[in-house]
Amino acid sequence: MKMRRFCRWGAALLLAALVGLALPECFHENRGQSRTYGTVGAGKLERPYLVPFSGRNFRYFSYISYYLWDNAYTHSQVCRTIVEAYRTCEETCPGSQFQLMECSNRRGGESCCITPTGTA
Repeated sequence: MKMRRFCRWGAALLLAALVGLALPECFHENRGQSRTYGTVGAGKLERPYLVPFSGRNFRYFSYISYYLWDNAYTHSQVCRTIVEAYRTCEETCPGSQFQLMECSNRRGGESCCITPTGTA
C-alpha cells in the first residue's frame, strides 16, 4: 500500500517537473532583434527566437529537445529564414517533409541542422 502511494506521488512529481520545464517554450514570444556574441558553442544569444515546433512540411525532431532541453532557439534572422525556406519548399518540393534538428538553447550554443525525411 505504501509503495503504491509512493509511486503515485513520484509520478505526480515527475509530471509536474516535466510541465514546469516545458512552460518557457509554451509561453515564449518572439519579438525584437536578436544579438549574438562570441563563437558557435561558446557564444551568447540575446532575445532569442523559438522556431516553430512544426509546420505544413516540417517538424522539430524531438519533443524532449524542444520542450525539456530548450534546444530550439536561434537568432531572429535565422528563425525568419528557416520559416521562409520551408514556405518556399512547399512549392518547390511538394510532398516532401523535413525535420529541423537542434538549434541552440536560450542563451546560445550549437547551430542547427535541417534534414529531409523523405516524401509523403
